[in-house]
This record gives sequence, structure tokens and C-alpha cells, in this order.
Amino acid sequence: LNFVPTQSGLYTLRVTSPQGCIGISNAINFIVTGLETSSANSLTDWSVFPIPFQNELRITAQSPFSYLIMDLRGVVQLSGFSENTEATCLTENLAIGMYMLKITVNGQSYVRKVVKE
Repeated sequence: LNFVPTQSGLYTLRVTSPQGCIGISNAINFIVTGLETSSANSLTDWSVFPIPFQNELRITAQSPFSYLIMDLRGVVQLSGFSENTEATCLTENLAIGMYMLKITVNGQSYVRKVVKE
């Protein structure tokens, strides 16, 4: 069973046994940032490495692109534009943790999770 929340809010899991006993999980606060995850096919147009990264993150694409590196709240931490097909993002000032990388190539935006060690 898979469930993907489409709205921010508190979510619980309710399970009922065949005997009628009910169990309810603790609530989880889920925040939707409005970002869509890219499909596997669209990832062939660009790449990002190394994953996980430390002090720099390299992005390559088939065309010029712009990028945003956001924390999990959707706050932009780094942004830039590449007039060619690659960019190196200096990330030494980012805290260790998970980020979302949004890249826009030829008018289409893709999002990928990236991790800083």
C-alpha cells in the first residue's frame, strides 16, 4: 500500500484487525513544497555528481540551464545559470544534510534529491 500526500497536514495510519481491533499510529506532519519529482526518462537529459557531495556539486546537461539548490523547506540556498552545458556549484557553506536540486533545461524543470556529507 502506497500513499503520497497531496496537501500539507497531519497524517496517521489506521489499521483494523479481522477481530475488529483498531490501531492508530502517531501523527506525522507532512509539508508539501510544491516540487515535482522528475521521471526516470527525463534524467537522461542531465546529470549531477558526486552524490553524496561535500564541497562542490557538478551539473551537466545537453543545453544551457539554470539551477536552484533548496533545503527541504523549499528555501533557496544556492542558484545559478550555466551558459554552456556544465556548472560547478561551490557548496562549502551548506550544512550537512539533504537538499533538493531543481534544474531547468529547455523550459522544462526537473527536481532531484541530493545529500551533502
